[in-house]
Amino acid sequence: MRLSLEINPGSVMKPFAYWMNSDLPFCIAHGSGLPLMEKIFSDFIYLRLHGGEVLYGSNYSDKELKQWAEKIQEWRKKDKTVFTYFIMMLTVSLSITLFT
Repeated sequence: MRLSLEINPGSVMKPFAYWMNSDLPFCIAHGSGLPLMEKIFSDFIYLRLHGGEVLYGSNYSDKELKQWAEKIQEWRKKDKTVFTYFIMMLTVSLSITLFT
């Protein structure tokens, strides 16, 4: 089982010194309006992607995905294991036409 620490915006942040000397992964969360903190103290990276332009409500553009893919490739070159989790809202529009 792999564990990761995620600091939520607005919470009280302790100094990173607590994690710098441990092997506890720090969750890197990305989304509109969220502070991006890329702190890597472990061989395992947990990346949470919450949406590009709209938090939980938009897809990432091809350009954004390419940028993340390049970052992930760089981390993997440094022997990091990367787990990426996409959290987005799915909006489905349904249209029904009745024929008489």
